[in-house]
Amino acid sequence: MVLSERQRIEILILLGCGDKIRSQAEVCALFNAKYTENQISQGSEIFHKFEEHGTVHDLPRTGRARTLNEEKKWDTA
Repeated sequence: MVLSERQRIEILILLGCGDKIRSQAEVCALFNAKYTENQISQGSEIFHKFEEHGTVHDLPRTGRARTLNEEKKWDTA
């Protein structure tokens, strides 16, 4: 499942907003109630990614980049 940047930020806000720090179960329940199409089981992965890298953006992946884009794939088929 791919979450949007906005959804990732919302999970971080739900985890620790102001004086109230919510549990993983509370965050999941609140998030899943609002976003029924993207259900999460835990938000800790997003929190740890933010703590380690300081961002919720997808990080660059290693390896060779794709040479064909979607448009070229359909032309060759």
